[in-house]
Amino acid sequence: MKQLVLLAVMLALALSSVGTRADYLADYLGAAPRAGDGWSYSVIADGLDSVDNVAVGQAGEIYVSSEVGGAKGAVLQLTDGAPLVLLDDVTRPDGLALGPGVLFVTEETDNGRVLEVRLDDRSHRVVTVLDYPEGIERMANGSLVVAEDLRPGRVVRVAANGEIETLRPDLDRPEGVSIDRDNAIVVAETGSGRVLRIADGALTVIVEGLNEPDQVFCAPDGAIWISEDARPGRLLRYRDGTLEEVASGLLAPQGITYDAAHDRYLVAEQGRGRLLAFVRKTR
Repeated sequence: MKQLVLLAVMLALALSSVGTRADYLADYLGAAPRAGDGWSYSVIADGLDSVDNVAVGQAGEIYVSSEVGGAKGAVLQLTDGAPLVLLDDVTRPDGLALGPGVLFVTEETDNGRVLEVRLDDRSHRVVTVLDYPEGIERMANGSLVVAEDLRPGRVVRVAANGEIETLRPDLDRPEGVSIDRDNAIVVAETGSGRVLRIADGALTVIVEGLNEPDQVFCAPDGAIWISEDARPGRLLRYRDGTLEEVASGLLAPQGITYDAAHDRYLVAEQGRGRLLAFVRKTR
């Protein structure tokens, strides 16, 4: 009888300990993210340490950057949820942009490299070196647009030969960049809480009053998606003068892209180390 009582006590303590750990984890991470009206989400990959950015190929292949400090970062390809290392000799990999047969990667550090990684043999070359390059996008003519996350920072164009042209100086921590349907450059200016548009040298404000906007993505339908790098942060969608909350309660959401093969939007949730897929609810 004493053994049964002792066993019951030990079991109760074990369950209490598990409950305490679960409660602590829930307190640390907070409640699960909440999808906005008309949206739902699912987790398509987790266990992605410090996941930062995401890119998707035409066939639906997924690439993510894992921005671990020091020389421990990596760029991964996700195949059926399993990560394949494309590049591991990289420091704080952040921005990703796809080109024909290649993936461009930025290192968010001083004297950070902009790398071109061949997808067939995983070899890479240095395109140029910038100070804290973060967001990157490839333009139709093959040149690259890159944001330097500094205060003041700038947005530059990098030609195929590595020549650098400053498109806009004196920005307050520009991070994410994207190209809209009119070939204008959309920038997340983290320091000011704004999303900006650069076209023909002119600067206009699209949205302001945001909480650390980190990445932007110009969707095929003309909408601009925005992530707020906060805890909690939000995923937003701006179109035709309306700012829509797609999700709230996210932990440091980062890169955003559209997966045309599956008609879904992918978002890197760095704080929980996972990749989320957002879709419109069917009525």
